[in-house]
Amino acid sequence: MITPLTDPGFISDVWWPSKEGGRGEFNLTQIYQEFMQLAVRAKWEAMARCPCGSADQNAQKLQCPVCGGSGWEVHHDQIVRLMAVGVRSNLSLWERFGEFRFGEASFTSRGEHAPAMFDRLTLLDARIAYNDLVKRRGTVDTLRYPVTAKLYTNSSGVIKTLDVTHLRSSGVGGSPGSILVKGTDFVINASGNIDWTLGIARQTAPAVGSLYSICYYTMPVYRVTTFPHDFRDTRTKRTNGAKTSADHADSLPVQFNAKLEWIE
Repeated sequence: MITPLTDPGFISDVWWPSKEGGRGEFNLTQIYQEFMQLAVRAKWEAMARCPCGSADQNAQKLQCPVCGGSGWEVHHDQIVRLMAVGVRSNLSLWERFGEFRFGEASFTSRGEHAPAMFDRLTLLDARIAYNDLVKRRGTVDTLRYPVTAKLYTNSSGVIKTLDVTHLRSSGVGGSPGSILVKGTDFVINASGNIDWTLGIARQTAPAVGSLYSICYYTMPVYRVTTFPHDFRDTRTKRTNGAKTSADHADSLPVQFNAKLEWIE
């Protein structure tokens, strides 16, 4: 993952406002108190298109030190709170009979935390089942999304975790191979990636360069698909010292849609 730039300060003073502006028709203090109590935590990554060009299989672009070949640069990130106000699935006729359904959700954020189109949001407290085909590259494989355990309570009332639910290697000639077991053939490291040390010692790890299928839990990642907008836009009274004037206010909550990143 590319490390984001350090905030140079030009937006840090509004990143987390310490005082809410007054509005006659909205009690922003009460609204944002509800945000802190009920809204879910999300990692908001502000994205910019990388000057190397759009992502493709060009070797030079895949080695780009800024985007790593994705075509996108993360230029700022921070933890914010989001309200999920609805999940929709509007399917056209061909989508109803296809393999994928577009996982779209509507979110509400503070006005100061309005993301731009294509910004990235990772819901830190949510879990979603994900499956992928991965090529083994070495002792540790970095997955597209990190394995993140999901808590559940079993029939005896004991709290346990689910992370990797299925992993099958490929055999000779690309045919399906053996089902591999966590704790016997591999482990999940602190970064949520696969460590094959056990499987290498037992000679059960997939061959380097071969594919394996993995099903696991991770945090859902969304990309913003609409231009955020205020619920309502009006003028209001603001007091600066002894002067009171009508001014434009842009601190109302903002609504936007986002789609699961891996459903393209």
